[in-house]
Amino acid sequence: MIKNLAFILAAAMLTACSDPTPPLPPSIHTIHVSALTNSVVLGDSVEVRATGRAADGSSFTLTAVGWTSSDVAIATVTATGPLTAEVRTISAGSVTITATVESHSGRLSLAVTPPPPPPPPPPQISPWLAFVWSQETGMTALTFPQGVGQSYASGINDLGQVIGSVIIDNRSHAFVWTREGGMVDIGGLAGSLSNSATAINNAGQVVGNSLDTSGRLQAFRWSPTQGMSALAMPAGTVSSYSSGINARGDVIGERRGSAGQSFPFRWSQEKGTEDLTPVGSDSYAAAVAIADNGDVVGYSGGADTFNDVTRAVLWSSDGTKKIIDACTEGSFAWDLSYVCHSSAVAINGAGQIVVEWEYGFPLAVFSAAGTRQNIPGINGSSTSRVAAINEAGQVVGYSYLQDGQVRRAFLWSPLGGTIDLGSLPGRQWSTAHGINNRGQVVGSSY
Repeated sequence: MIKNLAFILAAAMLTACSDPTPPLPPSIHTIHVSALTNSVVLGDSVEVRATGRAADGSSFTLTAVGWTSSDVAIATVTATGPLTAEVRTISAGSVTITATVESHSGRLSLAVTPPPPPPPPPPQISPWLAFVWSQETGMTALTFPQGVGQSYASGINDLGQVIGSVIIDNRSHAFVWTREGGMVDIGGLAGSLSNSATAINNAGQVVGNSLDTSGRLQAFRWSPTQGMSALAMPAGTVSSYSSGINARGDVIGERRGSAGQSFPFRWSQEKGTEDLTPVGSDSYAAAVAIADNGDVVGYSGGADTFNDVTRAVLWSSDGTKKIIDACTEGSFAWDLSYVCHSSAVAINGAGQIVVEWEYGFPLAVFSAAGTRQNIPGINGSSTSRVAAINEAGQVVGYSYLQDGQVRRAFLWSPLGGTIDLGSLPGRQWSTAHGINNRGQVVGSSY
């Protein structure tokens, strides 16, 4: 009997060890509803997705989900799969999308926003059109043959002859324009792709630049009697640019060397091209304007045009060189060092020199004796640039108005102050680039 009882107990224990009670399967605890965005523009739709979690935080595989919208007048929801649905927006407002499995629910709040207003139509920008301005007639457009696109006027002599460039078939053409004869295309150097004219004297001699197929810029001189010819440059010149001519036909500009140096030059019929030396050890300089007596102004600075000081310079006809200003206006470089950039941009026979500093502000006229008179831009302008001065001391340029959104040509004189020259009819912008001794101003407007 005792042996039988021991056998029964052992068997029961063996049965208990070999047949344990299985654990309960995990059950759903929470449902999470997600979308790529919580804000939908009215008229758009967005996909929502449901996922499940068990009580221990592990993923719980859902098999099917029911979907509802809290306000079908704002958005409807339609199942697109076992766990996904598409929410379609009906009107602006807030809506809650609910996913339900058995007694568990998950919710997602969506904001349906009105669509943004359509962008304003792009402004109707007319092409640049060259103009001439005078006190008597105001601003009038230059007339050009059919087929001319944009036009730019860069200079005018005392005879009223205007020079500049026009765009024809996507190429720039240098021109001379008169009220009686209209536009004359003066051509360019052989093999050039595009040409522009930069200055003219009272003899009708024009200087400008030609660009060839290799991208090389080459200075030229043109006259009605002698035609077009390149300005001969010293050996090692990679490119050249002419920017001014005086009554004697002397030309000034800038040439680039093979090592990247920039040399200001003066060219004459008698002496050819002569380099004007930069200041000290400067390696970057240019001649910008020339007076009838041969005085030249421009700038001189280091190779790093951002971090190196650039100063306005006068190269006198007697061979002397002079820094015009003390270079006190400027800006801070990347290392917070104070850097000054100034340039002389125009000179007349009285020795008055127009100087501008970085970003075109401030502007000033220096007399031959060195006294300085500031040039205010148009009232309310942020910055201004200057371009030319005549023998009466009148200066032209342009100012940026409306936080730089508009550019407007101006005329300044010591007695009359700054005058806004306006723009051509149907246009808002204008720039002035030249003035003669009769007070006629040329530029372009669009």
